[in-house]
Amino acid sequence: MLRYYGAIPLITKSYALNDDYKVKRATYEECVNFIIKDCEESFNLLKDKTMLKGQTNSLAALALKSRVLLYAASDLHDVPTAKAKSIVISGYANPEFLGYLTGDRNARWKAAQDAAKAVMDVGKGYKLNLSEKESVDDGRNNYKSIAMGGGSKAPGIDIAAASELIFARYFIDRSDLRYGRANGPNGYHNWAGNTPIGLLVDDYEMIDGTKFSWTNTAQKSAPYENRDPRFYATVLYDGAGWKPRDKVSGGIDSANQVQTGEYDLIEDGKKSVLKGSIPEVVLLKTGTEAGLAIIPINLSIRIRIL
Repeated sequence: MLRYYGAIPLITKSYALNDDYKVKRATYEECVNFIIKDCEESFNLLKDKTMLKGQTNSLAALALKSRVLLYAASDLHDVPTAKAKSIVISGYANPEFLGYLTGDRNARWKAAQDAAKAVMDVGKGYKLNLSEKESVDDGRNNYKSIAMGGGSKAPGIDIAAASELIFARYFIDRSDLRYGRANGPNGYHNWAGNTPIGLLVDDYEMIDGTKFSWTNTAQKSAPYENRDPRFYATVLYDGAGWKPRDKVSGGIDSANQVQTGEYDLIEDGKKSVLKGSIPEVVLLKTGTEAGLAIIPINLSIRIRIL
């Protein structure tokens, strides 16, 4: 609420039906201090306790504190700075609802830095102690393992990557939560719910660390070759190998490749062209098997190629 609405009333008691509900709106600084106090108290209550998956833990309390202090230290919530950059804010009658009117900005940045360091000190992280470069295959598996929170049953996924999760909402296997199950590429009885924009795909560098460019003739002729291993761990492009398709196609298609390009369909002697879309994000097994939500990347059509 603080992010969306600015300062809000701070309610610290329960109200009866006949009570007066008029409460003075707190300042932005008061709201930040209130949240930080709650986070610190939560950490002290939760530390050294083993929580079930999906429950808030002490690290989550520290992480929330870190994020709140980071936002609070930013230009957006330093009113003198914000006024100089925004006509709207400079004309607002109650800037105390939006940020700090005075105070030491360096001290606020230092508080944000210390809070972030506290999260890093308490959290374990995943493979933060590497002393040498990983192989391409290991690097790709590390990347996938972190993305899936160590929870996928796909080959190569390391369950230890769950140490990267600070606070997670897990998938519950119920019949009415079918959207994640059907969120895969076309040709697999899925709805092909996600596609990345071309700019994201292009941002993945070449294997040698150079930038990918469509103006490079060699790269343009083979845009999905010799890319950063993380590209192949993230993007399913036309012709990319994936799960076996023979089982879902009734033995018709044994290519086991993602189809997002153009394909000729011949029915009753007439040919029509089925157009796919740009590459779609890799869902290992299905994203829901990892117990996590992943960023949807949509396919533009709903045709199932069997």
